[in-house]
Amino acid sequence: MSMINNDRLKPRDIYESNIIDKTTRSINFIALTNDTFTFTIFIQYFASALVLCVSTFKLLNAKPFSSEFFSMVIYTTTMLIQIYIYCNNASKVTYQSETLTLSIYDSEWTSLSINERKSLIIIMASTLAPQVYKSGYMITLSLRAFTNILKTSYSIFSILK
Repeated sequence: MSMINNDRLKPRDIYESNIIDKTTRSINFIALTNDTFTFTIFIQYFASALVLCVSTFKLLNAKPFSSEFFSMVIYTTTMLIQIYIYCNNASKVTYQSETLTLSIYDSEWTSLSINERKSLIIIMASTLAPQVYKSGYMITLSLRAFTNILKTSYSIFSILK
């Protein structure tokens, strides 16, 4: 899917680069990794929300510039980065899958043979629904989900405070 950009696809580019095969493999890979890691990411996602609020609470009670203070800053930052990596990469995958159908449509598909056009229709139909990574089959991982975890952590932190 990384071949998709703002330039128009040429008909031969689609078949010479095996974009149809690559797209099918990408869709299958996303489904496989989503099924394999969804519960692991779910546990990581919610554990991180809880850990973020508790570590922030401990951070506020630590003596400024002490070793405990710096270790809590590093730990909290690490937890934020872990969740951000999941959410950011999932957003990129979703964006690429959303733009794929339009990129194929914007290509010069009219000069392709009938069989090639049929193959493109099948690919376009399979990419109409964007490919998304989910956490526990409930939460779509995205930058919005990252913002939500920060809001949830702050809410829990407010209760603890």
